[in-house]
Amino acid sequence: NLVALELLSNGTTQPLTGTVTWAVSGCTPAGSSTIASTTTNGTEIAIGDLAGACTVTATEGALTGTSAVTVVAGSAHFAYISNSGDSTISQYAVNAASTTAPLTPLTPPTVPINTPVQLVINPNGKFVYGIDSSSTISQFDVDPGGSGTLTLDPHATFVVGGSGTGANFMVIDPSGRFMYVSDDATSTIDGFTIDPVTGFLTPIAAVTGYTNGTLQAPEDLLVDRSDQYLYASNSAGNTVSGFAIGPTGALTPLVPATNPTGATPLLGTIDAANNMYIADSGDNTVAAFSINSTTGALGVLASVTVTTATSISNAVVDPTSKYLYVLDSGTGSAAGNVYGYTLATTGGVGAVIPVTPVATGINPIGITIDPSGTLLAVDNNNDSTITPYGVVTTTGTPTAEPNANTGLGPLFLVFYNAP
Repeated sequence: NLVALELLSNGTTQPLTGTVTWAVSGCTPAGSSTIASTTTNGTEIAIGDLAGACTVTATEGALTGTSAVTVVAGSAHFAYISNSGDSTISQYAVNAASTTAPLTPLTPPTVPINTPVQLVINPNGKFVYGIDSSSTISQFDVDPGGSGTLTLDPHATFVVGGSGTGANFMVIDPSGRFMYVSDDATSTIDGFTIDPVTGFLTPIAAVTGYTNGTLQAPEDLLVDRSDQYLYASNSAGNTVSGFAIGPTGALTPLVPATNPTGATPLLGTIDAANNMYIADSGDNTVAAFSINSTTGALGVLASVTVTTATSISNAVVDPTSKYLYVLDSGTGSAAGNVYGYTLATTGGVGAVIPVTPVATGINPIGITIDPSGTLLAVDNNNDSTITPYGVVTTTGTPTAEPNANTGLGPLFLVFYNAP
């Protein structure tokens, strides 16, 4: 975080007396960093997509101040997995370069949580949130000593305003100000502000049980890289809804409010170039869009049909935005597959990566990739394993490594990333 203060001639400082605007310039290499501006209380959140250095300028009337911001490459230190079958979170140390044991259990190897569905990590690295099948969010503190172990905060449980009967998915915006939660049973979104010190969640009144008619069984929620827009995949509407995020976290529908996808859109991702990809399980297509950073409007990019898949459910893009990986969950009794594609330089999905598809375990649900782009991980729900893949960064080709055993019914793995 960068904070602006007024510097007086006697060398003392005082709080701002006007509104501050922020700008970023002189990035080396060009375009290396994205800055999300939040002018409230003169605080600026700097978000880095790629390693590099930039100059950030704060302006208040005739007053200006500058600061250098350097973004360094991150790596995955830990991994956390939501195990729905035995109500645990598995904890691992990560060695992305290892071809024999990229995931090593921490001590203890698991922590309890009631039937977890999904996990998200606060961008400040201090807190992990898990949502369970009763639409309750639990907050875990990450050991500040660097061990990576999680501790449940007994004072930090938060109930989502939905029915508690639908599937819930969470997202935290890149600056760590807001959390949004979907409920596909009630076609609603709930919003929370996040206390940067305690991590506690406070409901946003305007986004409690929020619905506006465009939401139809929303599944995944995605926030764009500029930290301005929220998108929801509508599994019952075959559309994606778009919203502008206001200063308090309130949502305003974009124009147009929805864009068509394929049939039954489920989970997706937004890459470093601010392009969005959503897996459509009903017709095994991947819908692709470019995001206009000024209006939030979606431009339609070249999509792909995964012709030999059974039921695709998820997609992830590598950190360099060169490769797209699509997860086919299969039938639930046979192994699933990962399909790899190159991304066209003009946007959209390009050629198939050679040696694809690559087999997973049974009924895979989650897929994620570490910030170095060398370790891809798939959660196999029906055989309680994690399949790690080494990725050849020059070609994007994934190669299966030995499975890691986890708790029962794993759903989603998240990497804890740090310099």
